[in-house]
Amino acid sequence: MAMICSGVTLATGIILTLFIAPEYMNAVILPYGQALLIKHLLFLPLLLFGFVSGFLLKKRVKAQPDFSPVFWLRAESVFVLGIFAATGYMGQLEPPHDVATSLQMTNTSPLFTLLYQGQMIGNPDLSLTVTPIGLLLTVVTILFGSLILFSYVRKMSTLFSVGMGLLQAISGYFALMMSIQ
Repeated sequence: MAMICSGVTLATGIILTLFIAPEYMNAVILPYGQALLIKHLLFLPLLLFGFVSGFLLKKRVKAQPDFSPVFWLRAESVFVLGIFAATGYMGQLEPPHDVATSLQMTNTSPLFTLLYQGQMIGNPDLSLTVTPIGLLLTVVTILFGSLILFSYVRKMSTLFSVGMGLLQAISGYFALMMSIQ
């Protein structure tokens, strides 16, 4: 049931994103777009934790009846809470149906302004490009995701796994922000 709900959430999220922010790449200029990007990046570790909960924990509970999966479920809830927080923040902002029009009514995101390397002139036309730092950070993002699974296999602390998930989202964020031109 959880996998079906996750699949429905993923599908509706993609459809809503295409409807609400059709200029997804340009929308990251705005606070709403930044929150949407962060929400999507928090979903990646949530999927990994869901994989662990849905498949690996079941096997361990069957093999070790005294094993309690509560800590893994709590760890998973950290990312759910982060996604809810980003969604709540987005609910307070104007959706960027048209980024050029939205820029006339609101300021650019301070976080975007801090990290963006180029110049903002008029109507934005941003795109992702392959940059050395972006590529390196993408590899780091994948490594942090792998460490979530590794920490489960090695029976490490769930706090470590939560840290790896947060670092995965953060490095993914910087990988994308450093690849925008």
